[in-house]
Amino acid sequence: MKKARSGFSKGLIAGAIALSFGLFAAACSDDSSTDTSTTASESTETTAPVEETPQMGGTLNVGLESAISTLDPIAALAQPADHDVALSIYDKLVSFDDEGNFAPYLAKSVTASDDLITWTVVLNEGVTFHDGTPLNADAIVAHWARMIDPASKSNWANTAKEHGLPVAQDDLTVVWTMAKPYVAFINDIAGTMGYIPSPTAVAADGANFGLNPVGSGPFMVETFEAGGRVVVKKNPNYWKTDDAGNTLPYLDGINFLPIPDSAERLQALSAGDIDLMQTADTSTVVAAEEKNFAVQKVSGSSSTVIFFNTKAEPTNDVRVRQALAYATNRQEMNDVGYKSARQISLSAFAPSSPYFNPDAQQPAYDPAKAKALLEEYGKPVNIVLECISTPEADLLLQVVKENWEAVGVTVTLKTQEQGAYVARMFSKKGDYQAACFRTGQFIEPDQWRSTVGTDESSNLTFYSNAEVDALLAEGASTADFETRKAAYFAAAKIVAEEVPAVTTLYDLFGNIYNGDKVAGLPTPEGNALGAIKLAYVFIKS
Repeated sequence: MKKARSGFSKGLIAGAIALSFGLFAAACSDDSSTDTSTTASESTETTAPVEETPQMGGTLNVGLESAISTLDPIAALAQPADHDVALSIYDKLVSFDDEGNFAPYLAKSVTASDDLITWTVVLNEGVTFHDGTPLNADAIVAHWARMIDPASKSNWANTAKEHGLPVAQDDLTVVWTMAKPYVAFINDIAGTMGYIPSPTAVAADGANFGLNPVGSGPFMVETFEAGGRVVVKKNPNYWKTDDAGNTLPYLDGINFLPIPDSAERLQALSAGDIDLMQTADTSTVVAAEEKNFAVQKVSGSSSTVIFFNTKAEPTNDVRVRQALAYATNRQEMNDVGYKSARQISLSAFAPSSPYFNPDAQQPAYDPAKAKALLEEYGKPVNIVLECISTPEADLLLQVVKENWEAVGVTVTLKTQEQGAYVARMFSKKGDYQAACFRTGQFIEPDQWRSTVGTDESSNLTFYSNAEVDALLAEGASTADFETRKAAYFAAAKIVAEEVPAVTTLYDLFGNIYNGDKVAGLPTPEGNALGAIKLAYVFIKS
């Protein structure tokens, strides 16, 4: 075994941390402020200082951008709202430090064999779940067995199968033996798969566990109204302390309140009904700064995209997908929706990522080429374009509708509440033609495989290309940066030409709060679209 800083193997540093990720800093910021610092997955700027002495007690009211349908970590925890709550009730095996590098959490150490086949995780001692069950190797094995079990219908089943069922070497040591070299394991356990639930609670509640979640995190669920509010209270036996030795969390509890309309969330903050809110709406970030609220701005590789169902007519024809991409005026979307504050995205990776291939860009706006492709297709194109139901989405959908209709496509718009929409998309029933979504932060380049690899859990477009699968497998099987880069570059070129999804604009997330009352916001969690560990947030007296 070979081991490196923070208890992590050197093999990871070349592969995962190579993305270390010089992501664009100022590209997604608004005119009133410029992001200057970058982390592994995101660049972050806070418009108010947070270096204050933590204070204990109080209840925080948090406005979420969407309702939550489940808190089961084997399901689709895909949005910032999901992660804000999940980070409160669960701990992950691996987290991130302030610079965005992978850092131990529940895992005391993670090591890999030289051939990247054997991975060993050693857990911290003395950690218990909210129900008193010990956090041990058996709990980790049970979590992986559940993800692998077809009956659970886990979104992470394919990845868990690739890892293989781990073995409890002793009470605190878990060993995975992969069927082939796999460099991205540490990234996987720093993501949603790494949220560890109580095996006792899972066994007791079965399919209902997502409504009665039990983790080892800083807060315990007191009330969970599916599609409504979530109330959590302080875990009195939490194992984690801050750097000064203070027991976490600082807060007595948190009320999570879904307020889907971003403007209404900001109004609720202004009225004092909530203390902190999240948003992915750039105009709301700008408005918040104009109102002198404190704003933590987060940008990274995630982007707003339009998925195409590659199995359904007419989007199963590559000419139609290419035509719709050529017909999409991203700059108009940016101008109309975001005061030109975002950056156009033509790739799954950020422009300064080492895995960004400048020769593998999606079709840029060219309505003449769109018309030519539709003429070649030779049949009427009728598209139902779907998205979540928000004023922002309604505005952007109208822009895209007008773009597509200008080249001869008939477009019908459809919206749905976000929680139900996300759950429906991840059910993979394929009951859509074109649908907007938001990609995750691609911290480790192998993450991209989950969205374009055949039969992968997050491949919501049903895209399948054997050559792409082979290239992605090659990239995941070595820690050599140049080999990986060549494989991902080649795969990106193919996917860009076949357009299973149109990337539009890189995202800008904001955590907005009353700086006179709230302090302690930590660096946003990598892989979580701006979500933060609220264990470190406190209320000023």
